[in-house]
Amino acid sequence: MRAIYRIFVSILLVCAFGISTAIADGGKYSAYVVYGENLQSPMPKIVAKLYDSNGQYIDMAETDKKGVFEFKNLNEGVTYTLHFGTYLEPFGIDFKDAFLLLKYLNNKASLTPFQLQAADVNGDSKVNHADLAFIVSNWFLNKENFPAGGWVFPVWTFTCNTLKAAGPDGPITVVSRGDITSDLPPVIKEAQTVINKVKEFNYTENQFELNLPLSFTKNQKVYAVGLEMAFNSKDIEIIGLSTKFENTDYIFNDNGVKMSWISESGKAFRAGQEILSLNVRIRSNENIEAVLGLLSEAQFVGENGEVLQNVQLNMPKLKKSDLQLEIGNPYPNPGNNEVSFDLNQIYTQTVVVEVYNLAGQYVKQINASPKNSKITISTSDLPNGTYLCSIKIDSNREVRLFNVQH
Repeated sequence: MRAIYRIFVSILLVCAFGISTAIADGGKYSAYVVYGENLQSPMPKIVAKLYDSNGQYIDMAETDKKGVFEFKNLNEGVTYTLHFGTYLEPFGIDFKDAFLLLKYLNNKASLTPFQLQAADVNGDSKVNHADLAFIVSNWFLNKENFPAGGWVFPVWTFTCNTLKAAGPDGPITVVSRGDITSDLPPVIKEAQTVINKVKEFNYTENQFELNLPLSFTKNQKVYAVGLEMAFNSKDIEIIGLSTKFENTDYIFNDNGVKMSWISESGKAFRAGQEILSLNVRIRSNENIEAVLGLLSEAQFVGENGEVLQNVQLNMPKLKKSDLQLEIGNPYPNPGNNEVSFDLNQIYTQTVVVEVYNLAGQYVKQINASPKNSKITISTSDLPNGTYLCSIKIDSNREVRLFNVQH
């Protein structure tokens, strides 16, 4: 009866990311792959290609659902090299990664060698503002692939010998290019980060262009923003955008718009305060009701680099109306530095506001565009007293009295 001996080999492996133990079992070798150095995130569907010491291709294997692969019939004493690939689409990149990279570039955060490899999205072996710009603009806005490729893979080397060890080798770490935080598991989980609150805006048959504001429903401070929006009707086209975020990148696509912004200092907004305004064109004379919605998951990043959850946005809904122009009473009245008037419509045409004193003498004229169905007049330069205000929009004219008290 022939005895069968199982020989386990323990050797020291050095790869780009550290030191581990390789295992040979009678010419067998197994190892496991994880995502982002997270032992709780095994990576299936990673293809390992085996080469001998002369660079000759030998075989290939694919990781199972536990992230484990195995090679058989190996020669003891031979050094082998593994190169990795996958047919999985890259995942796990968001504005949290961009914000961490911004902090690193401003010397406010440190990155490990592994994170630096993930951050080099343009493949020039440097990590700088060009990589940040590519993530925020080229990748998010234009859906361009990273020049460095979609994944960061190590080159893994092991030698079969007669030392004894047990268990699969590893971990071997892989990550999507650009996923600098490496905190997402290898299964994409949908997160409800934005909740839309519909805000109705009426328009008339004589209006073909409108300015529609977006705002937060609660006080909010953000440090990075990624938004993709469109109306659910092809008869509404977004043709312009103005925003309170400095240095915003954006592109228009059919009846939608995509924008991105990032800042280390962040920007705070009050509830209801306009964060951006969309200039839209109405292509039809039909009775259109259209709602602005998000085409993909919106991302708002907080002070600590986290993607904020359950952010609430006031999103406009357009509705055609036969109502005539109505202007509300002034408030506050008397006013100190300003007086406002509410409108029952949303208008984009220039509004001509003329102010007179009670003697009928002309005081000043203001050309303004209504925002949030409201007109605001600065009164800080007016003496105390009562004034007559003539508001003209298109062919409509309304007159109101207001008081100034400093």
